[in-house]
Amino acid sequence: MTPRSLLIVILRVLGIILLRALALSATELVSSVWYIFYYGISGSDVLFGVFITLIHILIVLALGYWLIFKTEILIDKFGLDKGFSETVFQFNINSRSIIQMGLIIAGAVILFWELPELVKNIYTTWQKNYMAGLTIPPKTDWSPVCVSVVRIILALLIIGERKRIIDFLVKENKNDPFRPENSSDLRSR
Repeated sequence: MTPRSLLIVILRVLGIILLRALALSATELVSSVWYIFYYGISGSDVLFGVFITLIHILIVLALGYWLIFKTEILIDKFGLDKGFSETVFQFNINSRSIIQMGLIIAGAVILFWELPELVKNIYTTWQKNYMAGLTIPPKTDWSPVCVSVVRIILALLIIGERKRIIDFLVKENKNDPFRPENSSDLRSR
């Protein structure tokens, strides 16, 4: 594996991990919009929060797009593959396996961070209802619980559908150094 192909894999994995931030921001946006419509709240503070979340989503989308799909342009633009003393690194792992590990790690990070958050949100909502002396008041805010559930579902989908995600991310190209039949050529050089 050449330094360039290793950098391509590393940058793509970083882009996949960055998608975690996209999933979190998207669920925050849905929660904010739901909060506005559910409670009928309007005002510059609420709209400013939605606006900032949209800007964050756009920045993360742009970074993720460049890291995943325009990796070679980034490497050429910043000269990331220059200055290595080795022309070939000896690895026996292909890029699909590395991206698969990145997806599993990204999904696991979302899952492990969100499970305690779900328990906390359920407890907090229950505590608010208990303190009010009502079992389920008409305006109980279940949006944090719903957002946590959506994030957990997204994490499980990332882990469960990783093969389809990899097929989408890794384009089949006969000259691609990441193809299994071409990676053996890289090891022999």
